[in-house]
Amino acid sequence: MLQMFELDGVFMLQTVVVFSVFGVAAGMIGTYLKRRPKVRVWLDRLAGATFIGLGIRVALKD
Repeated sequence: MLQMFELDGVFMLQTVVVFSVFGVAAGMIGTYLKRRPKVRVWLDRLAGATFIGLGIRVALKD
């Protein structure tokens, strides 16, 4: 039982660390994109092309 609580604690600590890193990285990327609107425009275009490509793939699928 004690070992299970220890493993749960380790898992929760790892989860906090991983999600904190994701949050900090997302904040840094968001700041970067706010300062460079041209990059954001190209990312929007890339996302649009991806969705169009996926739509065509689904439409032509048997």
